[in-house]
Amino acid sequence: MSRRKTIWLMLGLACTAILAGGLLLSPGRDFVHGVVNNEAFASGRPLSYWVRQLSDNDSSNRRAAIDAIGHMGRDASAAVPALASIAKSDDIALRTWAVSNGLEKIGPAAVPTLCDMMKDQDRRLRTIAIIAVGHIGPEAKVAVPSLVKALKDEFPLTRAMAANALGDMGSAAKDAVPALIEALQDKNGGVRNEASLALKKIDPKALSKATIPWVPL
Repeated sequence: MSRRKTIWLMLGLACTAILAGGLLLSPGRDFVHGVVNNEAFASGRPLSYWVRQLSDNDSSNRRAAIDAIGHMGRDASAAVPALASIAKSDDIALRTWAVSNGLEKIGPAAVPTLCDMMKDQDRRLRTIAIIAVGHIGPEAKVAVPSLVKALKDEFPLTRAMAANALGDMGSAAKDAVPALIEALQDKNGGVRNEASLALKKIDPKALSKATIPWVPL
């Protein structure tokens, strides 16, 4: 073998060794795993990496993971269970972040989980989940029955946000019209106002025909 061929062979082996060594490191493994499994990427890391980070002991790392997953949007639907766990068990700041910057950004695939959160004992989580569904809009139509139930929540703000969310769905929430007409007589002015605004978006004629008077704030 000539000297030149020997040098090229050694360089090739060295490059192969470097590449193999790099793949053995965690970032390399994560990258390959993400590519092989056709995962979404954010900040050069695959979804599976960020899902693992949701269990990190450092809350700042968990928050960064939520942001990264939210950046992936609908491509991050596999992260819904992990985000739901954060939303139900972490401190209230991260719980809110997991819903508004994680589940909400994922969109329709997260709606069933958000509907489940509307039954949570913590009124804050219920309300945040309702707001997220409203932001998803008409594509969250399957949440209409849950939002109708939320119009009867014991807390006025939760009831008001349920009406607001239904309004954000527009005509997709037409099945909620009877419940919204009933909400026009809610004892809380804010709820009455939101119910009226929602009806204007969903079915203006139904509002004009309503026999129950709307009492303004």
